[in-house]
Amino acid sequence: MASDLVIHAAIGRDDVAGVVALSAFGTGVTATEPRNLLVIDGAWEPEAVKEAGLRIINAASSGPAQEHVAYGDVEHGTARRFVLAGGAEHIGVIYSQDGLTETRDWMNAVFGRTDKGLIDRRGKWLGLLFLGLVALAYSLSCLLPAISAIPLGAGLGWKRQWPVAVAPALLTPLILWKAPTDFLPILLGDYLAMHFALYGMLTGAGLWLSKRPLAGRPFAVSLRACALPAFLVATTIVFGLGAPIDLFVTSFAPTSLRWILIPIMFCCTSIYFLTDEWLTRGDGAARGGPLFTRFCFLVSLGIAVALNPQKLFFLIIIIPVIFIFFCIFGLFSRWTYARTRDPRVAAFGNAAGLAWAICVTFPIVGA
Repeated sequence: MASDLVIHAAIGRDDVAGVVALSAFGTGVTATEPRNLLVIDGAWEPEAVKEAGLRIINAASSGPAQEHVAYGDVEHGTARRFVLAGGAEHIGVIYSQDGLTETRDWMNAVFGRTDKGLIDRRGKWLGLLFLGLVALAYSLSCLLPAISAIPLGAGLGWKRQWPVAVAPALLTPLILWKAPTDFLPILLGDYLAMHFALYGMLTGAGLWLSKRPLAGRPFAVSLRACALPAFLVATTIVFGLGAPIDLFVTSFAPTSLRWILIPIMFCCTSIYFLTDEWLTRGDGAARGGPLFTRFCFLVSLGIAVALNPQKLFFLIIIIPVIFIFFCIFGLFSRWTYARTRDPRVAAFGNAAGLAWAICVTFPIVGA
């Protein structure tokens, strides 16, 4: 959304009559610049984001600014207003009915109009569209070949699985506590890459210590046999879901720089998904194991933010998005494994899908 870039572009320009900023932090905002600024945050966003929005409005108010109160004067370009969009977080605020209505009314005031116009109501229809696409993915998964005659995987029950799942969740954020987060030109993409890779390596070490790292004879099936099914799973995620996202939700197509980042991220996400899939699959594997291990991963991201909130604050905003991806990938993984009996197929497909999603949607911060 880059609302701070929009604000900076509008400062000092006479040809800008009004600005609407979504989830803005507002560096550089004064009582008069930019002209007629409306700040919209999601009601479910982190408190730090809401506090930043109120600080922006404070510059134009005689006292502590309040939500849904207009300050300044539209005619002089000093109007300021801060609103919360009900039922919306950092992503949902884009299509929030409250936010869209406030935007229309604000621009009507700026340009002296009274038109009501159309308020976008695509949310429920997008939900129906993606529900249908996920159902279609299930039907397509039935066409995948059976790669292994026996279910491959570590096959660990709860007693042996939970220590392997919990240890990386606790150790990864501690080990990466002081790690650099500025060597890739994508906001916190470098930290996520390290988190996925280290988490996967620690899970692999746990599997080795469990004495069943190669249970199910993984080398009885070559990686070549997994390649085409994994490619089909990745294609379903990247294009089957990605194309509608790009058309109706937000940009999901990589630019030249982002193309370079995708293979790097894929290598790191592959380590995580390969070990996680192997841990939770196989004869005798704990029921509900994939849900538990993905929950542990999200907890580990939360611990990382708690240890270094100033550097990793953005992770708070994207954890709900990763949760949604995990839910969808979990379904794909379950269906894929049921057909192929090889965890590596879903692992490579999901790793490609998540690497693509991170690299095409996270903000570029330096190039």
